[in-house]
Amino acid sequence: MKSEPWWTEQLTQLHALSYNYDASEYVAGEPGWSVDHYECNVPSELPGPPQPDGSFETAKRILIAYKFPDPGRIVGYYDETADLAGRTMLLEAKFLWMRFIFGVRVSNVIDEESPNGSGELVTRYGYAYRTLEGHWEIGEMTYVVEKCATTGEVRILIDAYSKFDRIPNWFHRLGFKLLGRSVQKQFAKSCLQRLREMVVAELDSSP
Repeated sequence: MKSEPWWTEQLTQLHALSYNYDASEYVAGEPGWSVDHYECNVPSELPGPPQPDGSFETAKRILIAYKFPDPGRIVGYYDETADLAGRTMLLEAKFLWMRFIFGVRVSNVIDEESPNGSGELVTRYGYAYRTLEGHWEIGEMTYVVEKCATTGEVRILIDAYSKFDRIPNWFHRLGFKLLGRSVQKQFAKSCLQRLREMVVAELDSSP
């Protein structure tokens, strides 16, 4: 009989946890929060709605699967049969010789068409996840792919806000205070770069 993966029981335990903060605590522009925004372009498509095998749909599949983080830094585990909305994920974080387990949950799924500031129709897809009890941070990360119907331009955007939460171990607390912010930025930039590379590689391999 095939044994279950090591993370199955821990993921089950995460399902019982709540978010470690109330989303209303975050107010844009309020001091104390770290706020980040990153974006990049991927190969454009023809103007109009997203093409079945174009950059938009390719990026969408990669986003949903959560395979874009550098596995040397973060690996995400989740029930692949569960809906994206409300999905709980166990994140295995690696730093130097250390390994940490954290939980997040998808708090919002973005699937919309709306005009941008110039009145051009933009299709957007993505999701946000928020930190669960026991996480060293409180905050949310949002991953979105969008296409402008007028120009065919396709972009990937990552937005995040966070602040440190309680860290019981003094050694981990000190290390996170000294290096946590740089690790946050490196993670987001690495995700953006890998997303772009994965989209391009998949498009190049298409017949």
